[in-house]
Amino acid sequence: MWLQLELTKIVAILEPIARSIKCFKLLHTTPADVMVFWMAALASYEKILSSSVLKLPRSIVEDIRAILNKQFNEMTKDAPSDCYAATFLLEPRYRDALANDKPNPFAHSFIIRTRHASGGSDIPIKRSTLQHVGSYLVEVLLQNEYALKDLRHPILHSMPAGLASGALNQQIIAYVRRDYPFNQDPALGESTCDWWSNLVHHSGASILAVRSILPSNY
Repeated sequence: MWLQLELTKIVAILEPIARSIKCFKLLHTTPADVMVFWMAALASYEKILSSSVLKLPRSIVEDIRAILNKQFNEMTKDAPSDCYAATFLLEPRYRDALANDKPNPFAHSFIIRTRHASGGSDIPIKRSTLQHVGSYLVEVLLQNEYALKDLRHPILHSMPAGLASGALNQQIIAYVRRDYPFNQDPALGESTCDWWSNLVHHSGASILAVRSILPSNY
């Protein structure tokens, strides 16, 4: 009986991560999906560790929390690049989810907000989060594109890097605010790649769309 109970605890503790790893193996998994699976796992752990069913010692609970928080921070805030958070934001169905600095249930600050219409002047995520992700898009993705020189995307071919950077900043803000032309989510059955592809030739969206197609289409 004791052994069965202990095995049940081990299975319960390992199951969220095991399920996430299984999802990671899907053919079309993107960095955005990695963020989703991680947050789903963290939410499951919050439920498990807050429950009295397993009767885990307080010290074990705190150790598990510390390990998970460390791993999550290493993947996001402390990572050499911000591809996970950036790609998560570039998935239009998820863009309202980054409503706070730490999308982590253990931090008690992950809030999902749904905005179905534009018109508000506020930016629906923390400015520090927006700056964190925006810096990656501008400094890494855009710089990489211009490093291609004559091989860069035709839309950027004749545009000075400084002008493209300024336009990208404006378009990122418009995107998270759901301003036109970013005011609609993908239609039923429409892929993220197709959604961004439809915006490539729109003057108010083209720079962000060009940089968003690749991260959304692994």
